[in-house]
Amino acid sequence: MDVEPIFLIKRRIRRNKQFDDNPDTKREQQSALENYRTDYFLVLVDMALSQLKIRFEQIEFFESVFGFLFDAAQLISLDDEGLKTCCLKLEKSLTHGDACDIDAKRLLSELQILQEMLPSVAYECEIPWNSLKVLEFVKKMDMFPNILVAYRILLTILLLWHLPNGASQN
Repeated sequence: MDVEPIFLIKRRIRRNKQFDDNPDTKREQQSALENYRTDYFLVLVDMALSQLKIRFEQIEFFESVFGFLFDAAQLISLDDEGLKTCCLKLEKSLTHGDACDIDAKRLLSELQILQEMLPSVAYECEIPWNSLKVLEFVKKMDMFPNILVAYRILLTILLLWHLPNGASQN
């Protein structure tokens, strides 16, 4: 942006030193640029790095729970045992006390049927269907209630994740 970083040098305020004062000579001798670097720039970089770390950890957890539903190619690539493991993990993460949003056994059977019913264009093309397109296909079929719930939760969490001002990201 061709803006020269010019830091004005503040007038040094001299104050009377008491005999028991500890001199902060390093801090007093820093240049305006060094003060900016330590007081603002490094603080902002540290905050950004810690926030990125937290967000990547959240995304990794989210992907470990919902990853098999992200696109049609991932869904088709799972065998029955892998699909069962994913469904059980999803059910466990969507359980609160005695209430659960989905039933893993029913979701498993619905996903097995869906794997057979998905058109080959959904997963064999260069860009496989994303979760929204799979949800639209499932809605048209009108016979997979647990899959509908799972995809609605997935897409709702993604929507909340991308809201401005960090709303509901924890």
